Amino acid sequence: MHSSPASRQGLFAKSGKTRISWTVIPSTSKLHVCPIYFPIIIMETMTKTSTMKQCIADCKECERICKETLAHCTKMGGKHAEESHICMLKDCTEICNVSTKLMERGSDLSKKTCNLCAKACDNCAGSCETVDPNDEKMKSCAEVCRKCAASCRKMEM
Repeated sequence: MHSSPASRQGLFAKSGKTRISWTVIPSTSKLHVCPIYFPIIIMETMTKTSTMKQCIADCKECERICKETLAHCTKMGGKHAEESHICMLKDCTEICNVSTKLMERGSDLSKKTCNLCAKACDNCAGSCETVDPNDEKMKSCAEVCRKCAASCRKMEM
């Protein structure tokens, strides 16, 4: 087994709170792998707090209900299918998806996307309430969007 110098370094495996790194040392007969153990400093971005887990769950739920509401509104037609409302539902769906993915992988950008997500969710909730305040699907979407917005705001702190 031969490997380039670049591939001999930077191999990591995570095990609990310990990162294991291997250094490949060439010898005359074969390659020897020597594990080196060192503790990881648990950084805020690497740890999924209960606040983040809740926000991920709320974003997933919001994305789901906005997709359902989008289908509902398209079927209903009229005010429900106005371009501005449909656009807000799509925006909310997309930013919830992106925020979820960034939080799940511990991206430094997740706080910024959560800020944008909170704004999109508030806009979507307002649009749902304005389009038809008596429609149960719209009420449900607005409620879930507001819950997601509140969760996302907690991530900004």
